Amino acid sequence: MGFVRFRWSFFPVVVSLVVAITFTACSFSTQLMPLTGEDDASAQLSGPRIEWLEKTGATMAAHRLHAAVRSGEVGAVFDLLGPSSRAIVNAAAGKAGKTAAELLKTGEVQGLSLRGASNPLQLLASDALFSAREASDFNPSARKVKLILRVGEQPEFEAMALFADDSWRIELVEQMPTESGTGG
Repeated sequence: MGFVRFRWSFFPVVVSLVVAITFTACSFSTQLMPLTGEDDASAQLSGPRIEWLEKTGATMAAHRLHAAVRSGEVGAVFDLLGPSSRAIVNAAAGKAGKTAAELLKTGEVQGLSLRGASNPLQLLASDALFSAREASDFNPSARKVKLILRVGEQPEFEAMALFADDSWRIELVEQMPTESGTGG
């Protein structure tokens, strides 16, 4: 009987130890471990797709918008614009007596402007090197991010990207209406 009592006296210690190991060693983690800058040899395994490691959905949408503006694909340009930018394009087209596609072809839409880029469509139409990056650290749950854009040797300018209608859209307006109806 004394032996059985001895074995059971260690039972709470063993259970506590197993539970502690399980929760510390096998817990889930949401931390992302990017390859960029971490291990050059690992990054080189990506070959020509290495740039994908540095791009996010928002920055890829900005690159698609740049390519669509350059190639004159006004349908794709309109699709990649955010809701506020689309509303401005539609309103300007109505004032001018044109369709949104006709107005976008001209590359000049009154009301579309960003700090550092008074005519963002004209700037995006340039054949110069285009770069886009998120202004803050990558957050996979973010649905609205600030982008830093640069076209050629022009100064950097900011644009907002937001996830709407199951895709990233780029806003080409400085202040977008918030849910309360005021600019923000």
